[in-house]
Amino acid sequence: MRDWVEDWRRWSAAERVLAVALTLLLISLPLAVWLWADEKVRTAAGPSHQVSGLHYQEAHRPPAHL
Repeated sequence: MRDWVEDWRRWSAAERVLAVALTLLLISLPLAVWLWADEKVRTAAGPSHQVSGLHYQEAHRPPAHL
């Protein structure tokens, strides 16, 4: 870790901006792919597997006699 700090101090401003941009890209790219894939899986199941708020409420409504 100390080596990284020493290297950081030697870098120019442009190299620092590039390092921060690449780090953000390496973090955000897998997150974006994961969210995109999750959405594709949910929509591939079709509307029969999707539960709207109204259907959920009707399915989980307590019996009327209680």
